Amino acid sequence: MKSQTTWRRMVLLAGVALCTTPSHALDIDLGNAGSYSAFIFEDVSGMATTAGRVAVGGNLSVTTATIGAGAPALASTPTLVVRGNVSSYTGGALWSSTSAGYGLYLGTKAATTAATLDLRKVTSLPVDFDSERVYLSAMSEQLRDQPTTGQVSVSGGTLTLTGTNSEVEVFSLSAAQVGGTQKVVLANVLPDAHIVVNLSADTLRRISFGIDTVALAGWKGRVLFNAHDAETLQFNGLTFWGSLLAANACVCSSTGRLEGSVVARKWTSTMNITYTPFVPKP
Repeated sequence: MKSQTTWRRMVLLAGVALCTTPSHALDIDLGNAGSYSAFIFEDVSGMATTAGRVAVGGNLSVTTATIGAGAPALASTPTLVVRGNVSSYTGGALWSSTSAGYGLYLGTKAATTAATLDLRKVTSLPVDFDSERVYLSAMSEQLRDQPTTGQVSVSGGTLTLTGTNSEVEVFSLSAAQVGGTQKVVLANVLPDAHIVVNLSADTLRRISFGIDTVALAGWKGRVLFNAHDAETLQFNGLTFWGSLLAANACVCSSTGRLEGSVVARKWTSTMNITYTPFVPKP
């Protein structure tokens, strides 16, 4: 843990230099948060089905929620980590692959919590939410400042991302461009490339997704959408292919399915999350 913390401090201190280097020189790694399908700094409510592990930096309030069924079985590793209170969890299950999983919490547990859930009160957690927030916020800013490698064009119902056959492709999209129903098409993107899409929110700091991202399925686990300036994100019943880094945003009132991992400030959605961890780019 000490060496990892030292490494992160070095990354943060080197942030200015990294922002001026080519994108392939920047490590793209979600750190400890990358072990979770959902890593939320504050409260979580409404969550229904998440195939991977979940970390909650605030309070958890759900009804019937199933967590961890798609994640690999990891001995002595909690499926759920809650820094605050388990305010509500009335049904569902915790899994570690096909075996029963367990959760840890620091605060209190509601009396109505389902007795079938193995939730254990502890005095310390295996996650430092504050450290992760600093690290991931800095990474989001560094990714934001990376020069684009590719071009974006819109024609009719198609939004084309044209790359440069680089190991890491960086594109920039606006809230208006991702809010429509256009179908994403890729060109000149290597089959094993990592793709970073920097997203700019509208004047109200919102992003509402409507685009068809099924073309990104071939880059499963290697697509990262960086919503660096958004405060609210919304998905309207679609399947979204890609991981999401939104350190300052609430994923609010969203439905559909996220084929990736999510890092966000807050979560108030029933959107399902698959087990599709982001693959770091060294």
